[in-house]
Amino acid sequence: METVDKEAKKRRKEARHKSKRIFLERKSTRSENWLGLDNAALIYPAIATSEWSAVYRFSAYLYKEVVPEALQQALNVVLPRFPSLNVYIRRGLFWFYFEQLTHTPTVKPETANVCKNIAFRPNRALFRVRYHNNKITLECFHALTDGVGSSNFFTCLIAKYLQLTGENVDISECPINILDKPDAEELEDSFERYADFVKCNARKEEGAYQIPGTETERLNAIIGVMSASALNAVAKGLNCTITQLLIAAYAKALLNYSDWRRNRKLPIKISVPINCRAFLPSQTQRNFSSYINLIFRPGENASTIEELIGSIKDQMSVINADYLIANINSNVKAQKNPIVRIMPLAIKNAILKIVFRNFGENLFTTAISNLGRVKVPSSFNGLVDRYEAMLGRGVKNTINCGCVTVNDKLSISFTSKIGETRIQRDFFRFLSSLGVDITITSNLLEV
Repeated sequence: METVDKEAKKRRKEARHKSKRIFLERKSTRSENWLGLDNAALIYPAIATSEWSAVYRFSAYLYKEVVPEALQQALNVVLPRFPSLNVYIRRGLFWFYFEQLTHTPTVKPETANVCKNIAFRPNRALFRVRYHNNKITLECFHALTDGVGSSNFFTCLIAKYLQLTGENVDISECPINILDKPDAEELEDSFERYADFVKCNARKEEGAYQIPGTETERLNAIIGVMSASALNAVAKGLNCTITQLLIAAYAKALLNYSDWRRNRKLPIKISVPINCRAFLPSQTQRNFSSYINLIFRPGENASTIEELIGSIKDQMSVINADYLIANINSNVKAQKNPIVRIMPLAIKNAILKIVFRNFGENLFTTAISNLGRVKVPSSFNGLVDRYEAMLGRGVKNTINCGCVTVNDKLSISFTSKIGETRIQRDFFRFLSSLGVDITITSNLLEV
C-alpha cells in the first residue's frame, strides 16, 4: 500500500512540474491585450443575468473625509500594476475572454444599492470604486479574482491614496509592491497549473435547506465590529480558531431558526471558501480558492457550542493539498473535455447554467468567508479605522456572511436579500454572551 501511495505522489509531483512548465511557456507567447478566464471564473459570466452577477465588495473606513480627485489619481497609478483587473469581458466563439481596457474607470459617489449588478459592456470595467464621506469601496465581479486578489489591489489603492493626500505611508509594505512590474505568475491560472487528474472528488452532494423570507429590492447589510484579539481569546478558551468559532455561532443561530425547526427535511449546510494559496504555493492575483460545505443536523452534531466546534473541526480536517487538488481536478477535467472545448459558447453557457442549478447554491444554505487578518502597511494604524467585506446577493441563498480584520478590528458583515433579521440577531447575541463587545451598524446610507 505504501508503494502505491509513493508512486501516486511521484506521478502527481511530475504532473505538477509539467503543467507549470507548459503554463509558463504559454504565458510567454500570450498576447498582452487579452487573457483567458481562469477555471473558477468560467461559471460567473455564464450564469449572470441582466439583473444579477456575482459581485462582492471591500470597504475601508478612514479617519478623514475622502478626497475624490486623489482617489481617482491613485486608481490611475495602481490599476496598471494589476493587469488581470484592468480588463473587460468579451464573448468568443468557444469561451468568454478578457481584453485590456483602454481607459481607467472613474471613481464615483457611493449609492445605497450594495453590490449592484455589473453589466458586460465593451471597454467597461468589471469593478467599481466608490466613496462616501470617509469610506472608500471596491465592488468586484468574481470572474476577475477572489477575496485575496481583490484585497491586495484594494490595499494598494488605499495606500497610494493616503500617500497622495500627504500621509506618510510606505507602499512597499503593501501585499503587492506597486513599484514592481507584474510578474508572469501573478496572471497564471493556478487551477490549470496544479491539476494532475490523479484523483477527483465526487460532485454529488445532498441538497441543503434554503432560508425563506420577504425579499427586498436592495441588498441589506448588518455589520458587527469587534476586537479580533478579544474574540481570539474566547476561541482559544474553546480550543478552536476564530473562523471555527464564527462558523459554530452561525450554525447555532441557523439551527435555532423557527422555520427550519418546522421543516427539517434537508440539513443546514454552510459553505466555507478555502484559500488554495495556503496549501498550494501560488503568486496568482486571479481566482485560486476552493470550498467545503459543512453539514449540520440536530442530534448528530448540534447540541452545544462545544459539539458544534468539534463537528466543524472534524469536517474541516480533510482539508489539505490533496483534497484541494482533487477538487481542482474535478473542475479542470470538465473544462478540458474535448467535446466541451469545441462546443459553441451558447451551448456551454446553457450547460453551465444547468450545472449551477444542480451543483451551485442548492448544495448549501449560506456561505461565510473569513479573509482573516489582511496585510496592510503599519502606518494604516491611525489612518484607517477598519475594513469591511461583503458578499453580494445570491441566486437562491438569501443570507451570506463576510469577515475581515484590519488593525485588530474584526468586521462581520451579513448581507441579505430578505427583510427578516432573526438569524443575524441571534448570531451577534451569542457572541456577545461570550463576553465580546460588539458595535452593530447597517448599510442604510443617506445619500
